[in-house]
Amino acid sequence: ALNVNSKVYPNPSAGSVFIDIISEERLEDFSIVIYDLMGKEVATVTEGTHEAGAKLYEWNASNAAGTIVPNGLYNYVVKSGEATYSGRIQIMR
Repeated sequence: ALNVNSKVYPNPSAGSVFIDIISEERLEDFSIVIYDLMGKEVATVTEGTHEAGAKLYEWNASNAAGTIVPNGLYNYVVKSGEATYSGRIQIMR
């Protein structure tokens, strides 16, 4: 498991969602990816490196093509190398 603290707000959300990631160490090969409940990738929020400390990432509740996603539950997966952390986001408009 990935050793990070994560807060998502607002959750549920009617629009943009903020994912606050706190890590005591630098995370290489880092990404935050949004998936629907069927496991299909919806959007990549960020990829690259996460420096030690706290950083706020924003998902604008749209897919990779820029289309607003429908209401429902989505999984977010924080990954660094082979380690992962996941949580849920609810979109309600």
